[in-house]
Amino acid sequence: MAAAATRPGPTDLAWRQPKTAIAGSTMPARETTADTAPMSAALQDGADYSDALGGIGLMVSRAGKTIVAHFPENVDATTHFASYSMHKSVLALAVLAAIEDGYIANLDAPVGRDIAAWSGDARGAITYRQLLNHQSGLEHFPISSERGRDLAYSGRVTETALSHQLVDQPGGAFNYNNVNSQIAGIALIGALSANDLDYAQYLSKRLWKPLGNHAAALWIEAPGGNPRFFSGLEAGLGDWLRLGELIANEGRFGETQVLSAASIAALITPATGNPAYGLHVWLGDSWQRDRRYGPSTTVTVPHKTPYLAPGVVFFDGFGGQRVYVVPEHQLVIARAGAVRLDYDDSTIVNAVVRGELDERADNIMTAYARGDGESQYLERFEMLMSGAGSGGRGLGGYDPVTPLKGVQEVTPLPRGEASDDWLDEETADWLETLGNASNTQAMLVWHDGRIVWERYYDDVTPESLVISRSLSKPLSVIAVARAVALGYLPSLDVEVAQYLSEWRGSDKGAITIRQLLQMRSGLAPQSFAPKPDDIMNRAYLHPYHEAVILSDYPLVTEPGTRYDYSNANGEILAVILERATGRRYEDWIGEAVLRPLGATGGQAWLNRPGGTLHAGCCALLPTETYLRLALLLLNDGAWQGQQLLPPGFVAEMTSATALNPHVGMGVYVAGPYIEYRGAANPEVSFGKTLHTSPYLDKDLYLFDGNGNQVIYIVPRHDLIVLRVGNSPSRDTPWDNSLLINRVLQALASATGASLIEQPRN
Repeated sequence: MAAAATRPGPTDLAWRQPKTAIAGSTMPARETTADTAPMSAALQDGADYSDALGGIGLMVSRAGKTIVAHFPENVDATTHFASYSMHKSVLALAVLAAIEDGYIANLDAPVGRDIAAWSGDARGAITYRQLLNHQSGLEHFPISSERGRDLAYSGRVTETALSHQLVDQPGGAFNYNNVNSQIAGIALIGALSANDLDYAQYLSKRLWKPLGNHAAALWIEAPGGNPRFFSGLEAGLGDWLRLGELIANEGRFGETQVLSAASIAALITPATGNPAYGLHVWLGDSWQRDRRYGPSTTVTVPHKTPYLAPGVVFFDGFGGQRVYVVPEHQLVIARAGAVRLDYDDSTIVNAVVRGELDERADNIMTAYARGDGESQYLERFEMLMSGAGSGGRGLGGYDPVTPLKGVQEVTPLPRGEASDDWLDEETADWLETLGNASNTQAMLVWHDGRIVWERYYDDVTPESLVISRSLSKPLSVIAVARAVALGYLPSLDVEVAQYLSEWRGSDKGAITIRQLLQMRSGLAPQSFAPKPDDIMNRAYLHPYHEAVILSDYPLVTEPGTRYDYSNANGEILAVILERATGRRYEDWIGEAVLRPLGATGGQAWLNRPGGTLHAGCCALLPTETYLRLALLLLNDGAWQGQQLLPPGFVAEMTSATALNPHVGMGVYVAGPYIEYRGAANPEVSFGKTLHTSPYLDKDLYLFDGNGNQVIYIVPRHDLIVLRVGNSPSRDTPWDNSLLINRVLQALASATGASLIEQPRN
């Protein structure tokens, strides 16, 4: 304790006595020096941050090749340092290996089988899983207490650990507690000793030598005693890097399957008591700005921003000792340094991942600049002009498409009962007739918590994927809102130049995300010209349409000064969200929107294989999925008790600006009555939709897609009316007020509900 009180540096380890050795390999698996090429700006940012926080080493590998080995003088990849709780993660790997080898039955085996002192004790029923998930129910003592000091520093660690009593039900609440690791290690020792092995030998045999790791050391409690399983494993940073690579490669290292893929899957499965924790590893998908270790400690670790990649797994050693695994990019990052409680857990990872994202963006722009995709663009243009098919407005279908992954098992939305007699037979017959006469594919009416009327036409079923056209725009707005709610975007008023490096220093860089959502960006308005060099055609059809918009799309007015409908506003959102979240846009839609809504997924149009999804149009989803999007807004951004959208966002989304009284963000609003309302600037005379009479609710808003696909949302009456399909025939033009008004009239007639008509000019 006296030595610890002097705050020794991370490589000052002589005071930690006694120790036992872990034999390493005589043939290291890979040299741990990086290429001689200078680090990229992103990697240098990560190294600079590590240095500023007292770092003594930073290593990064990509796909098993070391790309960064950054050390000060007199330190290298083999220098031992104090890893603190990173030992916990190694212990979990050793337990999984022992299960594979048959020394432990499974993760749910009670530790009383391997700890003789607990064999007849209630504590013996605690399982390995509960210990490794920190859900054992054992009492916790802070390190400032006598028991806490005994566990951390004394020569009677085993005795102290075994004296801890149950205070909660095993398998209950998560409570990060060093004693859990110590008991799991004691149990593992019991299982190994029955097979004439000790812990150091087992680590050497099952992990260190297969990985080509160098010799390491364990700080033990006393000569011949047990290690401190919660701390005290001393190894070089290169050895820790290879442990991370083992996880990144699902248990394989080189040509050797060191651990099974099933074991690695178990390692990273979230604990029932904490979605941010697995088996003695932390999981990055459950972001907290200030991550708490547990209810029994006030210590928190800052995570300034969420990780820019899904599935991050990390070993956490006190004060900034880390191994990060980023499977999405085949990256492993190992870092060591002085203990700093202000060490931010997201900075280095996000700096390195940002470099990967920037490299992908550069490759896209380079491919476009050299003319890639031009021949395919011309083929698509000719197909569009020929009017072939109907799936992609003349494209004959969207190709290629990629999945939008929703939930695998859907709980259907509630349906109406006989008591829903306000929708009388006459109105139901009228709806049926309208559907049959207007090329409708599906029509639904939702009221007071249930679907009270639904019909599907021709060969369409509830499972059929329906083309969205511009119903994709409110979907993209909701996707942006989710990024704000989850911390990936600071606000709607951030300038896009923060994410679009191609626009930095230009007038386009000053556009805000809010202006894109409100079509006030100043980007050129939507138009149509049957010419292959027209920017609208290129921004729609080109296999590198994102590069077309970033490179060539013109800014025609000062951002924020004029409303102009333009698909480019919606399309560029996919690029922004990909760079802000580190997820492909299609993955973000599934992860952040569809699955939280319990919605069925579908497909969407990619500009090219492996390319960028169209965000301004072109999703294909089942009818009920569109309804769930509307219900999310009807419920003010909440779903089944969980607030998915930022508080107040729906009010912002459904509020018009002074530049167009009929448009919010991705939705149209009632505003003052106008007979012909268009998508373009109000002064544009073509492309307008008929409204023969005012809406019978002044506060309704709607999704409105090409082909007269409409979803009316009427919060005052807890009402949604949905119609999807294709445009009616030319001799029966669509009346955009007729459907919703007929349903509102039926509701008012049967229930006495008051109708407050849309104001006239």
